[in-house]
Amino acid sequence: SSVQGQIAEAEGILGAARSYCFDVIGALWQELCAGRPLSLEQRARLALMILHTSRSADRVVSVACEIAGSSALYRESPLERVRRDMLAVASHVVHQPRTYTSIGKALLDLDPGYTFF
Repeated sequence: SSVQGQIAEAEGILGAARSYCFDVIGALWQELCAGRPLSLEQRARLALMILHTSRSADRVVSVACEIAGSSALYRESPLERVRRDMLAVASHVVHQPRTYTSIGKALLDLDPGYTFF
């Protein structure tokens, strides 16, 4: 029953992140198709979606590795490579928790002090 609960948790995290991703991209697509440039707030929402999605993916991979136990550590396990890939993503500046501060500033119409969005 523990594994079943973890599967449900991972599915919820993944589904929520996927829905949020499609919502943000859909809204931005409408703006761009209308020929309007993206505002600071819209670009911040895009950055937030990227950050949230990557951190959610990291959590899902962690849950999968928890379920697999030590077998996820071996090269023969597909989870070993996925976990290493997520470690690479987690080291990127966009994935860092401090990025939330810059996004929050932009959402409040303040200078985010961050040049990536």
